[in-house]
Amino acid sequence: MAKRIYLNGFLEMWGEIKNNKKNGLWYNTNWRNKKEVYKDGELLESLADSKKK
Repeated sequence: MAKRIYLNGFLEMWGEIKNNKKNGLWYNTNWRNKKEVYKDGELLESLADSKKK
């Protein structure tokens, strides 16, 4: 089950946050396969249902 994710005190999405320690980015993924990339608590990029790399 997905859970509520809080980043810097704000509810962002349902899902999981995965931390990439190499570049300091946080990846927030949910059950819809949406990805949002955060750095220092700010949204850098949002990829909705993107299956390309």
